[in-house]
Amino acid sequence: MRSYRINMDRLVNQLVPHYLGGRKLILFLQSILQPLNSLNIGWVTWADEKRIEAAMTSQVIMMEYFLNRKFGKYFLNTSERIVISDGVVNGVPIYWEASNEDMNQFPLYKEGESEIEGHPSVPLRWKDEKTPTGNVSFVVSCPTINTKIVSQEEFTAMISFYIDRYRIAGKKFKVLYI
Repeated sequence: MRSYRINMDRLVNQLVPHYLGGRKLILFLQSILQPLNSLNIGWVTWADEKRIEAAMTSQVIMMEYFLNRKFGKYFLNTSERIVISDGVVNGVPIYWEASNEDMNQFPLYKEGESEIEGHPSVPLRWKDEKTPTGNVSFVVSCPTINTKIVSQEEFTAMISFYIDRYRIAGKKFKVLYI
């Protein structure tokens, strides 16, 4: 990765001739160049953001990294992260009519087939059954945000802008807050 950072202090130390030395002169020249140093820091930040945006693809790992880097400052707990997951595939749940249980979903097995340990079965659902994430390609789960900095509507609009920009055409998404 190319570094755009210019160390002004080192630059002054290297360019001032040794016979004009003296700590006061060096400090004076460094203080004169301080506005250029702050401009350089702004430039480095902007260049890093543009480099990440240029390398951005619609791959989940890159999208998560980009969104967490861009919007991490708005989270209430900075250790939490944005997670992108696939949408739920609809099918048909099977229920026992006379079941006294709390109407849990029962998976459907073929004859002679049993549940594989460690791999939960996906229940079948009706095609038109409404689930919160049934009609989307992927779900963007965001942690709680600090509403003193930005409102939830504004945050959703900001995150939707970048997801719309980098997602694959035809893919639908939904932003959920966990």
